[in-house]
Amino acid sequence: MEYLEFNLFTLSFDEFQLLYVLLNANNLLNDLPLALKKASIGQEEKITKALYKDYSNFKQALFDNLTKHNSQFDQFVLFSKTQKLLDRLLFIFFAEDSRLLPANTAHTMIKEWEQAKALKLNISIYGHLKNYFNYLNTGYKDEHTEIFAYNGGLFKPDEILDNLVISDDVLYTHIKKLADYDFKSEIDVNILGHIFENSLNEIDEIKAKMNGETLEKSQSKRKKDGVFYTPKYITSYIVQNTIGKLCDDKKARLTSSTPNTSPTAKRKPKKNSIKTYKPTAHGYLILPSATLRVVVGRF
Repeated sequence: MEYLEFNLFTLSFDEFQLLYVLLNANNLLNDLPLALKKASIGQEEKITKALYKDYSNFKQALFDNLTKHNSQFDQFVLFSKTQKLLDRLLFIFFAEDSRLLPANTAHTMIKEWEQAKALKLNISIYGHLKNYFNYLNTGYKDEHTEIFAYNGGLFKPDEILDNLVISDDVLYTHIKKLADYDFKSEIDVNILGHIFENSLNEIDEIKAKMNGETLEKSQSKRKKDGVFYTPKYITSYIVQNTIGKLCDDKKARLTSSTPNTSPTAKRKPKKNSIKTYKPTAHGYLILPSATLRVVVGRF
């Protein structure tokens, strides 16, 4: 956590107590806020390591299971699909804890499968998961639930992935474990950048192993193509000096005291003045996060 923000007009009693502790003169003189910050960092690191261990265990178990039940595909294809399925699940974990999806979406999926199983309905966990993947791709709404269409490609139909066989026990055990983490308050989004970078290394290693080669670190595709994890301070700087400046300009125009409100006013089409290169896979996780912080802060 980089900082805490307090709105003096909407403070709850618990938030006021925390603010008082942080700003109390005696506590400031005794460096209590710094001590709390160090303790917080230690706790974050502990949780991050635990998450990465659980994530890695899930990834290995899932890959082994896919290899066992889908022998018609080579290991590299199965490893790639393992990673894509994990990416989908990680998106759900983050989105549900950030209120971009209904709360406890992952646990709800598991509970619905348990209920179907109790009714002797023949559906696998993965079969039920694919229903949700389709909702996330196209959108879904009923009297109880509304899911926005996140049609960026991650949940787009994938012929191979959609037809793989996966044991229920693997998904049941590991989805429940990862879904128990609070991805909004406990897990920094930057850990996904590290997970992504490590997955690229593993892909290189799988390729080399299949070709009977020994991979040197300097020879990895990640290094050759310049694909690296980008620290938060760099992505924040990029966004502040691109989207941030655009937001400032738009806000100034919207709050101008002499706007041209004439219905006949001509509006000339304006070309985009900001160009961005398509980010590597980790970019879809880190850059939007920085962008959202900047846009919300401006307005």
